Amino acid sequence: MDVLVEENPMSQPSLHAVELLARMIGLDMVIVFSEPSQKFKSEHAPLLESHLLFQIELENRGLLFAAGPMLEDDGLPDGHGMTILNVASINEARKLWSEEPFHQAGLRTDTFQRWRLNEGGLNIKLGFSTGSFKIKQT
Repeated sequence: MDVLVEENPMSQPSLHAVELLARMIGLDMVIVFSEPSQKFKSEHAPLLESHLLFQIELENRGLLFAAGPMLEDDGLPDGHGMTILNVASINEARKLWSEEPFHQAGLRTDTFQRWRLNEGGLNIKLGFSTGSFKIKQT
């Protein structure tokens, strides 16, 4: 885990903070923030299936960590999206994303940002006898 080191000792993290960072997962990925164009609402429906299949293909290849739409207060998608790609560089992300259907059709503009996963968790309940699973929100 890289820790920023500066000349001023007052700007140094404590030894405990360094120890905490050292045991965190520290997975580097890239977030794609997608913003809808003016024509997104009127033209995205025919491409939705190919967009979803594209995302599923990335997931099957181990390249999609998480993705989904941004929501209005009423719970409906507003056209913006966020995708976290399991790649280490923006160049890799741009290459993958050049095939994304909404992007190709000019229905979204995309911004790429490197990101490091350090904290968080996921609660999963596995039902062995039923062959089921459930992701639990707390």
